[in-house]
Amino acid sequence: TIRPGKEFQLIIRAVPPFGQGNQQGTITLKTSATNVPPISVIAIAIAQARWVMAPPQILLPAGPLTNAIPYSVSIRHNGGDSMILSDPSVNADGVVVDLKTVVPDRQFALTLHFPEGFEVPAGGQMNLTVKTSDPKDPVIRVPIRQGAPGGQQAAGLRPPRPGPAPLTPPLSRPIGKP
Repeated sequence: TIRPGKEFQLIIRAVPPFGQGNQQGTITLKTSATNVPPISVIAIAIAQARWVMAPPQILLPAGPLTNAIPYSVSIRHNGGDSMILSDPSVNADGVVVDLKTVVPDRQFALTLHFPEGFEVPAGGQMNLTVKTSDPKDPVIRVPIRQGAPGGQQAAGLRPPRPGPAPLTPPLSRPIGKP
């Protein structure tokens, strides 16, 4: 109660455990005023995933690779507890993985170094794995895939338009001026 009989405050708190995704409910309040209908308030809780990987899978160009290439993966921890990642690895020979803590307990960066000539075996299951200090998720897995031979068309994507890139028209006024 802010002002008795006049002004009130409703505080809504989400209480774990949360499922992933959106949770919604309606709170209905009756008043003592005879000419005021019940007040309805919609409450929405949007629960983020505990772990977010970007990208969620590693997609390499069709192989074997003609050059050694680095590939970056970002891992974000959205849980409220302290978190440590360790022992990153790929179940393939020659791939080196570097792990860096960007923001302690929250943001991590991994760089995978794929050697020249690397190729994901046909039908092979290849993953980047990282151990965590989270008993609910002791290991994070990021799948590694390789594009089909033939590039974009073989992958079912539209090829780029032939010819030069379209030109951008010149500005008729200086940037920042109305």
